[in-house]
Amino acid sequence: IPEYTGLDAANVNVYPNPACNYINVEINLPFVGNLEFELFDCFGRKVKEIKLKRPTQSVSLAGVNEGMYFYRVRSGSKVFGKGKILVVR
Repeated sequence: IPEYTGLDAANVNVYPNPACNYINVEINLPFVGNLEFELFDCFGRKVKEIKLKRPTQSVSLAGVNEGMYFYRVRSGSKVFGKGKILVVR
């Protein structure tokens, strides 16, 4: 995952963590539009990509196996937040 490029990670909240069936992605900024939420496995493979349509959005974890994942929220090459999430079943 490319390096974090600027804004404070506190601008993006992803919860609950650990998660089971879904996560909520909350953007604490004036909504930029064209934001994408990406989820990567421990090998760096993208397992989910969702276009965010509003400042708080639920993301289904259907089809995502149990384990540790890395996420990032970006618009183009600008990363607004990233972190880790644990998926449990």
